[in-house]
Amino acid sequence: MSVSRHFKNVWLLVVTFSIAAAPLAWADSLSSKTDAGEARVNYMLYCQGCHLSDGAGSPRAEVPEMKDYVGNFLKVPQGREYLVRVPGSANAPIGDDQLANLLNWILLTIAGESTPKGFTPYSGEEVGEMREKSLTNIVTLRSNLIEKINQTTAGLDTHAMRANQ
Repeated sequence: MSVSRHFKNVWLLVVTFSIAAAPLAWADSLSSKTDAGEARVNYMLYCQGCHLSDGAGSPRAEVPEMKDYVGNFLKVPQGREYLVRVPGSANAPIGDDQLANLLNWILLTIAGESTPKGFTPYSGEEVGEMREKSLTNIVTLRSNLIEKINQTTAGLDTHAMRANQ
């Protein structure tokens, strides 16, 4: 391989990674408390296997869609706590600060416009307190929360959770 061809390939890689990293930089600029790089890695390790890389989930496998929806949980009582206590969050093998960072990143990126403007980011301390309480009857709780979301959010398309109702 010639030297110029090698530099061309390196340059192509740099450009590709720069373009791929742009959304991470944007998410990081939204909140100084969010470490987007760490959150993205934790999402890939602990969420993506079920919820897919874009948060689409799999209604056929009863995995809720998060994309453009999960922020709605912040609009109803118990919804904020639910996002921490759902088993995938509560049992993730990461610290409370890392889980808070991950949830904030999800709410700033994957949740899209569903996240309320000016929401209060999770803190590690808050997550630690919520995580201590185990969650039972998840499907019923999620259905009840979605019903409340539907009652409080006029015109919302609840496509994300129809499989659970």
